[in-house]
Amino acid sequence: MDPDCFDDETDDITCDTTEEGEEHSSTENDASEEISQLMEFHQLVDPISKGKRVISIENHPINSNIVAISLCTHSSFEERLWKSIDEQQSHLLMYDIKQHISPLLALLKSPVECPVFRFNPTMPKLAVGGLVNGEVALFQIPSELSNSMKPPFDNHISPDVISSPESSHRQMVSDIFWLPPGIQLNSKGRLVQESHLTDVSHQFISCSCDGIILVWDVRARDIAMGKLPFIARPKQLMKKDDKSLKWVPIFRVRVKHFDSSSAIPLCKMMKKSLEDGNLLCSATSGDLVSVKMLADVVTSTPFSDGERARPETAQIDATREVVNWIRRDHYRPALTLEQSPFLPELFVSVGDSNFNIWSRTCEDEPVFSSPNMYIAKYTGGKWSPTRAGILYLSTTDGKVQIWNFEEGDLIKPSMICSVAALSIETMEYIVCNDKEHFLVIGDSNGSLRVVAVPISFVTEATTSTDTIRSNFVSASCLSS
Repeated sequence: MDPDCFDDETDDITCDTTEEGEEHSSTENDASEEISQLMEFHQLVDPISKGKRVISIENHPINSNIVAISLCTHSSFEERLWKSIDEQQSHLLMYDIKQHISPLLALLKSPVECPVFRFNPTMPKLAVGGLVNGEVALFQIPSELSNSMKPPFDNHISPDVISSPESSHRQMVSDIFWLPPGIQLNSKGRLVQESHLTDVSHQFISCSCDGIILVWDVRARDIAMGKLPFIARPKQLMKKDDKSLKWVPIFRVRVKHFDSSSAIPLCKMMKKSLEDGNLLCSATSGDLVSVKMLADVVTSTPFSDGERARPETAQIDATREVVNWIRRDHYRPALTLEQSPFLPELFVSVGDSNFNIWSRTCEDEPVFSSPNMYIAKYTGGKWSPTRAGILYLSTTDGKVQIWNFEEGDLIKPSMICSVAALSIETMEYIVCNDKEHFLVIGDSNGSLRVVAVPISFVTEATTSTDTIRSNFVSASCLSS
């Protein structure tokens, strides 16, 4: 590894706490309001990351020091068509942000670009990637990773299994999230009984611009061999010594408009429980769409194989309406759709020009809409995991805005920090311990920056949750 590919010196990053340069009122001292860049990786694995953009950052669910990044080119769809198979291959990098000398831990190789990547929250050795051709790929990651990778990086990790093309999405996979261990769906779109559940996540959901939501199960071989009849019954049992496996989704939902048969292209899903049977999505048109995931049945009599109705009595309407409602949110695709970690009834949607905060108690309109951005545009946002009223937003001019809704000033951000000279493509909030909170930022040139979060925004406020609830949730209840 070339030692010049990173910079581990601590640099202060320019921050502005007011619009006119005046001192911002705060109970913390000035030192706590500084934001510092701890490390910058310049084209970490040249030429793999050179000239590419970091499109996704995923934090390891157990070891918070480990992150995985996905790289994509700046090529248009027409330019990709003329590329050979070898030129279309892409890579994902896993590395330790605390290692200054040799941070690279693993190199994952994808047959095509992989804009979405998610670790299994209960089994981190499993990870799934959503590909630009609509397929999903399952990776088996070694339990022990060492920072001994050296050029030319030939020992990469290839996908363990890739989904069947004819059963996958018809367009690029736009979002993926794992279902929690307590929720599993069967091939009829119904919840599996609790007696068949474990403390491990086995299923995930993917969406795409083709307007289809797919439910996948990583136990595809067991399902094909007939070992999991409460999930699905294969038409033909696969033999034990048969190495061929056709990985197909166990359930699919077609999201269509009310007044036509045209599909609603989806770009984001809110990662929340499906206990109420509904999934909140964002369409490429900028609308919020509530989708009914669970299928309608006539009876719910339990029987031995774990389903809640016998196949001959479970009358599922294949032409059912799955859209509960559609609300205007943005005029372009949402870049982030995230639930508040403290107040489940609140969620934020970030568009390129502004962001909206919605309340589940009042779904007719957002409870807060930020002023529009005119010069730069937003590229994403993250809730703070320690403060209910802190929201971090990245922009195309390399800045990070920190909005503090506990202060009562809802007109402008509390702090604006310049962290990069190029556009910030993606951002992830990482908590290493009680005192070490970082923003890992990827830019449009394949570089990553590890930025320390100001201590004044890390310390948990005892009244922050109550303040936000009174400002947003209670206000929405009164207005409704």
